[in-house]
Amino acid sequence: MITGEKLKMEVTDPMTENSFQDKYLFFSSQELIDYFMNNLKEKDIKTQCKRIFEMARVLLNKKKFKFNQIYSLLIMVRDIRQCSIIKEVLKLYFDEGEYPIGVLIEIADLEGTADLEIEFSAFKGERLVLNTLESNDTSYFSQGVVIENYLHSSGISYFDGNRDETDAKNFKQEVKKCLNNLETILNSAGTAMDKVYTFIVYLKDINNLPLLEEVFSEMDLSRNEVQREVVKVNNLYGNHELEISCSARLR
Repeated sequence: MITGEKLKMEVTDPMTENSFQDKYLFFSSQELIDYFMNNLKEKDIKTQCKRIFEMARVLLNKKKFKFNQIYSLLIMVRDIRQCSIIKEVLKLYFDEGEYPIGVLIEIADLEGTADLEIEFSAFKGERLVLNTLESNDTSYFSQGVVIENYLHSSGISYFDGNRDETDAKNFKQEVKKCLNNLETILNSAGTAMDKVYTFIVYLKDINNLPLLEEVFSEMDLSRNEVQREVVKVNNLYGNHELEISCSARLR
């Protein structure tokens, strides 16, 4: 189980090192701050977020990537109530309908002095952005992205898709709804649950872990070849109990 340390969104299963390095770029806001010697401690969170994105733009250009080739963001904040400000900044940097996939979580143990940390993933090549579920205006990210032979999803909650208030009364039902929503995204890309090779579960209450395990077992998602990580978070946007992301092969 992961409890707040650095985490990258899953990308692909192993490929040759040279091919991987040519096409993909991974970096964190903390690495940017250290490299550019930019102390964000005294700035408000909107300024911090904008400066991180501007430093990312410089690094991407240096590495011969374009800013719009960012396909995944893991955003970690000290206070989930500041999410609406981060959403404002995302609108400044990404086009509607072309947002990266991502997860936005509150954790206590950020490494640096800034009020947020961002893990970036970029891909140099074609991609297909997916927004299959009926969503609402609280969505920060695209729901899925197809890159090469892989589908990667955002953290998906049980309130994405057709919301059913009764789902929130039972944790196991919440897990099933998350997985059903993921299945809808997978199907829209022409793949399925049996092609998933990684799940990442962002979980508020670790006491719910046994119930989570039960659902994965009941849905035959505990196979040895499927990797599953659980990330303990302080909070999620919308006060959800969990979000789940996944990566799957298309064929």
